[in-house]
Amino acid sequence: MEVIRTVKVKLDIPDERCDDLHQTKDQFLHCANTTAEWAWRHPNDYCVTSKQKAEKALY
Repeated sequence: MEVIRTVKVKLDIPDERCDDLHQTKDQFLHCANTTAEWAWRHPNDYCVTSKQKAEKALY
């Protein structure tokens, strides 16, 4: 049995706001990738799993 715990919401974006949505997505992906690269530095270093340590270092 498969359980989906995510609510899927379809966005209805006006054409004139599509660029805003894409810019937001691009910024989010940049921040997520930067965080991942920082947190998972192995094999050279250990993996940081503390949200508090990550926030302190990245902000």
